[in-house]
Amino acid sequence: NEVRIIEEFIHQYESVQINEEISVKAYELFKRHSLSDGLSIPDAFIAATSITKNLTLCTKNIKHFKLIQWIKIKEPDF
Repeated sequence: NEVRIIEEFIHQYESVQINEEISVKAYELFKRHSLSDGLSIPDAFIAATSITKNLTLCTKNIKHFKLIQWIKIKEPDF
């Protein structure tokens, strides 16, 4: 079943709790990139988490993140 496959995929990764540092960074990114680049609030939180935790963001949605300074992005092969 599809839900089970998704859950198995997600459980391979560590979850990150949103904290004040991530929230502040998300707000800064949203202010800077929402109008000019179409960054949504959820994407701002994803980018902020990646930046503050020094993680590489693995996404097929490159266009929403490519103009954000300091973010490391990798497009998956699948």
